[in-house]
Amino acid sequence: MPKSGWGTQINKKEHGLTNFFLKNDVALKEEYHLINYLSDISSFIKFHLQENHDLLTCYNYGMLHDNFFPYGHASLIESIDVNNEKIVLADPHKKRIIVSVSTLENAIKEHKKSNNELGRFWVIY
Repeated sequence: MPKSGWGTQINKKEHGLTNFFLKNDVALKEEYHLINYLSDISSFIKFHLQENHDLLTCYNYGMLHDNFFPYGHASLIESIDVNNEKIVLADPHKKRIIVSVSTLENAIKEHKKSNNELGRFWVIY
């Protein structure tokens, strides 16, 4: 586990979700999708949620919380309303956050600028 705690470096193989699942005998797998290879984030999220996959993403925390905290933060994507272009994030620090698809996409891309490895979605199945 990294010194800063589990979940802080899941982009590194030795601290990644697959490694965690294997070490703890959890029958799950993860794959990741870099944001710059996704042409339609709404469709991507909708598809995986309909398939009952869990989705995590890491984004620039300050952009979603109106404060100057330009660090990465991960949240679970709970649901998407494609008609209204709204996403519900289950956040470990707050109960739920509702954001527009474009706001989340911008926050992910902003975080990617500071850490190229983290501009992604993790799919857990």
